[in-house]
Amino acid sequence: MAESPEEKKCFIICPIGESGSPNRIRSDALLKYVFTPVLSDKGYVPVRADQIPKAGMITTQIINLVAESPLVIADLTDGNPNVFYELAIRHATGRPYVQVIEIGEKIPFDTSGVRTIPIDHRDLDSVEACKNEIGKQIDHFHSGHKADSPISVATNVRLLQSDSEYAERLFEKLEEIHGGLGWVSIDDLGDKLDDIERKLDDMESKIDDKI
Repeated sequence: MAESPEEKKCFIICPIGESGSPNRIRSDALLKYVFTPVLSDKGYVPVRADQIPKAGMITTQIINLVAESPLVIADLTDGNPNVFYELAIRHATGRPYVQVIEIGEKIPFDTSGVRTIPIDHRDLDSVEACKNEIGKQIDHFHSGHKADSPISVATNVRLLQSDSEYAERLFEKLEEIHGGLGWVSIDDLGDKLDDIERKLDDMESKIDDKI
């Protein structure tokens, strides 16, 4: 049974700031003109921390939304400590998330290996490009792709280090995939790459089953 819009929340992790501050103005602009349009198109309802009802402990509600929402978007701009704390929680869940950052800012080392979408919120072309890329990543998750993170990579590496038999089977599978490429035309290359991605996803699923 399909989820209702209420069930398909996307929690927005971002630096919010005080009302009227540059951070709040920027975050409001991203929510209104970038995140909400693409999320609505994909069937999600955006939720930000300042929109949570005040009843109950706000920290608990935020952590629950970070951990349990079907999707999370994290804005890494300004290196806000709360943003990275909440993002680490999301990484640990292995559930889908999307990272964005203002153009010109440096992505911190621990998250530099994760695809992060750049945006200049004052440039309409950049806004459109960011919306398109967010939509593509959401479609990728809907197709069954699992979210990678520094935590998931470290966990998988630890599994391979501790299970030599499984590691040997994994490398044999990779060699089989490599050997199966052979000589292909440009027209066939896309199909071959799709096949490789499906096989790699199967291997990721087997690794997850063993954890």
